[in-house]
Amino acid sequence: MNQELILLIKICFSLCMAGCRKIQFGLESAHDKVLHSINKNITFKQVENATKLAHDIGFDINISVIIAHAEDTKETIEYTLEKSRLLKEKYNANMQFSINIPYPGTDLYENAVEYGIEVLTDNYDFYSTDNAIINTKYLTANDLRYYYNSVLGIGKSV
Repeated sequence: MNQELILLIKICFSLCMAGCRKIQFGLESAHDKVLHSINKNITFKQVENATKLAHDIGFDINISVIIAHAEDTKETIEYTLEKSRLLKEKYNANMQFSINIPYPGTDLYENAVEYGIEVLTDNYDFYSTDNAIINTKYLTANDLRYYYNSVLGIGKSV
């Protein structure tokens, strides 16, 4: 057993012993290439292992996912949705989805052009994680709305 897993087990058991019954993991994407591109420093397998452990201990699990990363493609989003269904079905995880938004002051906002992001409005009233306001180099805002709405069609949780 590696040190990382041992530490995760200790943390999860400590949380449980302290009375914690809910836990949230920020997956963001199930595609390792996308995770690397956003400097997440995790892999999907690590999140799946943590989810399994939390499930086995008895935690209620929330996992957040963001679509519309600069390196997302139709294929990476579909892969993420597939893996999200797996986490829901296998570990009863509540999957929470949002659309990536380049909020002012963030790296994504400040470097949108470098990331291949086209911000479609400067009206901040439209800046919401359930509203696609960007085109990426691989996806249009309409593509992003389609994927987000497909998740909602499954009942807000995959």
